[in-house]
Amino acid sequence: STDGTSSGTHMDRDIVPGPGGSTVQYLYNAGGQLYFAANDPEHGIALWTSDGTNAGTTFVADLIHDGSGVGLNALTYANIGSVLYFTSDLQSGQHLYRTEGTPASTTRIELDPGQAANPLNLAVHGDWLYFNGFRTDVGAELFRLGDDSIAPTVASISSTSTNGVYTTGQSVNVTLTFSEPVTLAGGNLRVTLDTGAVLNITPFSGITATATYLIQSGETSPDLTVTGLVLASGAMLTDALANMAILTPPASNLAANANLIVNPLPPTTVNAISLNLGDPQRSRVTSIQLNFATPVNGALLTGPGVITLTRTTGSLLSLQTGAGIIVAPMTGLVSSITLTFDAVAGIEFGSLSDGRWQLSIPYLNYVSPEFHRFFGDVNGDGTVDGTTDFAMFGSVFGQTLADSSFDFNGDGVID
Repeated sequence: STDGTSSGTHMDRDIVPGPGGSTVQYLYNAGGQLYFAANDPEHGIALWTSDGTNAGTTFVADLIHDGSGVGLNALTYANIGSVLYFTSDLQSGQHLYRTEGTPASTTRIELDPGQAANPLNLAVHGDWLYFNGFRTDVGAELFRLGDDSIAPTVASISSTSTNGVYTTGQSVNVTLTFSEPVTLAGGNLRVTLDTGAVLNITPFSGITATATYLIQSGETSPDLTVTGLVLASGAMLTDALANMAILTPPASNLAANANLIVNPLPPTTVNAISLNLGDPQRSRVTSIQLNFATPVNGALLTGPGVITLTRTTGSLLSLQTGAGIIVAPMTGLVSSITLTFDAVAGIEFGSLSDGRWQLSIPYLNYVSPEFHRFFGDVNGDGTVDGTTDFAMFGSVFGQTLADSSFDFNGDGVID
């Protein structure tokens, strides 16, 4: 093996010790594993594999079992993932074999029992091997062989319901899309939502499955999403080749694909909003504190899009939880939360950019009054003028920090 340099080129294994060579030929890479034919006194020309190490260079298959090894003349290969298909040339004709790199996993594939398939032109598309083969009832035709060892997954969860607010007694559609067609048999697929509700999907076949969520009293969510997927006892969810599905909520979950608010809290929940911990200056806005009349579960306010900040003047800018807004604390019942900002468009050195802004929490039925950030507005009166602001500019410009509102980049120096 080699890494492309002289010093990185070495012999993986001396298959025939001493001066005699093993005549390595027909090299092929199958999913990162090297296969090749080599000639040694014990097996003749046989199939070997290597991972680039001495210990990992091992014998795979001797198809003749008499040491002649003539079955591996003119090897042709194809692979599906780490599974290798190869042809052999035995006295009875050309045969097709499958291996995963060990003698025990090496098997012959027959279209007619005991008859040579004479496979030609091996080609892979997706999880299928295509080849020209011979079967006595149809002659030479195109054949397809499935060797799918990849488990199906839930690719995405979405909804056909319109984005918006839903209350007790209303229904919401939940649609699961799988990575490939699957069949559910023997029981239901249970879908758990963040409201605590559990939906049951009955047996089906296809690439999608749907359920209807009927909202009950006391169930609430700021951005409905799926938290768990599990099969009922005795149920099986498999693809066409009996691979069991992996049931993990995907990154493309319901909350990422829809904005469905369930039973939002009363609009009186937010009773105060404070910028910069009460500092009147609006030269920079680096934090926003919200106080609640009644405790709120902090975890419900951290999901993508639950809290939004929109600039209402100039070019439109929008920030949201999960994309620019950081919430603390993030868990437990809280009487207040503090919002700070990540480095995204609309944030300048930890501060909102200039303009008028409005904060919205649809889950709490809350929309804040507009507030502003104008760099240089030391007294927070909405203008940068000579009364206070220009005087402060003159007293601190070029000096060590005297008023943090003028430290635009937060480096501790007004410069």
